[in-house]
Amino acid sequence: MTLPDRKDPCAPQGCSSQMARGGAALEYLRLGWAPVPLCWPTHDGRCGCGRGHTGKDIGKAPLLGKGYQNLVPSERDVRQWWRMWPRANIGVLLAPSGLLVADADGPAGVTELHLQRPLPLGPISRSGGGGEHRWFRVPAHVSGRTTKRGESHALDILASGYVVAPPSVHRSGQFYTWLISPEDAPPPDAPPWALELLAQSAPHTKPARVSLPSNLPPADLACLPLSSRARGLLVNGVTTAVYSSRSEGLFAAIAALVRAGIDDGTIARAVWNSPAGQKAREQGERWLADEIARVRIKVGLAAQSVQPVAMATLTRPQGVAVPSPVRPQGIPVSAPAVKGDNR
Repeated sequence: MTLPDRKDPCAPQGCSSQMARGGAALEYLRLGWAPVPLCWPTHDGRCGCGRGHTGKDIGKAPLLGKGYQNLVPSERDVRQWWRMWPRANIGVLLAPSGLLVADADGPAGVTELHLQRPLPLGPISRSGGGGEHRWFRVPAHVSGRTTKRGESHALDILASGYVVAPPSVHRSGQFYTWLISPEDAPPPDAPPWALELLAQSAPHTKPARVSLPSNLPPADLACLPLSSRARGLLVNGVTTAVYSSRSEGLFAAIAALVRAGIDDGTIARAVWNSPAGQKAREQGERWLADEIARVRIKVGLAAQSVQPVAMATLTRPQGVAVPSPVRPQGIPVSAPAVKGDNR
C-alpha cells in the first residue's frame, strides 16, 4: 500500500477516504513516524467526533488523553484507534518521529517559504487551509515551536506537538494532500535557517557559572567542521542582505559552531577574532560567554558533552584588527544552564 496523494481517487471521496486514512496512518508508522487520531469534520464543517469541538479545533483536536505528545504508538495501537474512529484525521507527532515541519500559512507564507535558502527537496504537503508543509529530519534533542515568523508573519517552525497529515480533511471540506510524498522523497536534514528560527524561540532558563579561557587568540577557521555558509559568515561578517541585524547574524554564527560540536573556548576564539564578532568585541568577553551559553540552550546542546577542539594553527582572518583580549585566569562568567527539555 502507498500513501494516497492528490491524484488518488480514494483519498478525497466518500467512505473509501476513511479506509485511506487508517491505511495512511499505518504507512506513516512504517516510515518511523508516530500517527495519532484527530477530530474530523462533518460535510458541513462541524465537529464529527461528538466532542463538540469548535472553530480551528474542528478536524485538528486530538482524540487521545493527556501525555499523547511523546507517545510512540505500536501497529496494534494504530489499528485499534482507526477501528474505533474510522473517520479520524491523522496527526503526526513531531518529536517522537524526529521531524521538523516548516508550516507556511496562505499565499504570503508560501511565497516567503519558497525564498528561503537552502530549501532542500523532501516531502511537501498542501494543507486543507491552502498552506504548505515542508517536512525535515532533526536530531532527537531538537524540539520546540515558533509561530508567526518572517516578514509575512505566516511561517511556523514546528518540532514538537503534531501536524495534520494527508489524507485528512479540513473543516472547509478541502483535503490535505501530498505534493511530494515521503515515499518519493524522504525528509532531508532541516536547513540552518529553520533551526535558527526555532532556537531563537527557546525559553529562558536559570543562570549557572562557566569560564572561558584566560585569553582568546585567533582560531584557524579552516580546521573547524563548518558549512561553507557558516564559514563565510565568520570570514566575511554579517550582511544585511541575509540577516536583519548584527545580533541575528552573530546568533547564526554561534549556532553553527555549537551544532558542529565545538567547545566554548574555541567558539569564543572563532567569534572574537572574526568580522562577525564585532558586537561581541564591543560588548566584551563576559557578554560573549553569556551569548554562547544562551545559544547552547536554544540549540539544545550542552557544553558539558563537548570536548575542546585541537587547533594545529592559529591564524587571524585577513583584515581583522582586534585587540588582544586578556583577563586573569579562571574568572567565572555568568551564563544560563542547560535544563531538561520538557516543551
